[in-house]
Amino acid sequence: MTDEKLYEVLGDIDEKHINNARTYHEAKKPVWVKWVAAAACLCVILIIVFTLIPGTVFRAVKNEINAEGTLPGALQIYPTVMVNNHLYEWRKGAAIVKELPDDIVLYGNITHAEGNTPQNNCEFVSVFDVAGEIYTVENNSDSVYLKITTEWLDNTIVIFDLVE
Repeated sequence: MTDEKLYEVLGDIDEKHINNARTYHEAKKPVWVKWVAAAACLCVILIIVFTLIPGTVFRAVKNEINAEGTLPGALQIYPTVMVNNHLYEWRKGAAIVKELPDDIVLYGNITHAEGNTPQNNCEFVSVFDVAGEIYTVENNSDSVYLKITTEWLDNTIVIFDLVE
């Protein structure tokens, strides 16, 4: 097509179609679309902050015991218990066991206590509420077993080691 024919064809287009096309390109998006996009971005940022970054209060943690018998987050909670006037703390690493050993003796029921360190026998200090029983091992004071129930554990046996 030559330039002359193109100008001739364009010249035959109705002026109202040209104005409609011009207005269509000049139309702006409604303001609410920008606000919705900004709110969606903010939601994504908040989800990332509160679920993926360690140390945030609302971090989503699955409270499942992994194959090695450790509980995710156990190293951050540092619970301690007093047994026979000795301090025991949640074992670092493989702390969860499926059943109690044969040579154990029931020591007493757990008493949840406030503060940093238990002061009396059977007192359990932690950042979470707990109920349960304490078991000692005959002729071995290096560790004790606690059968505990919390908001996130039910009748779970946890090994606590003597604090040296």
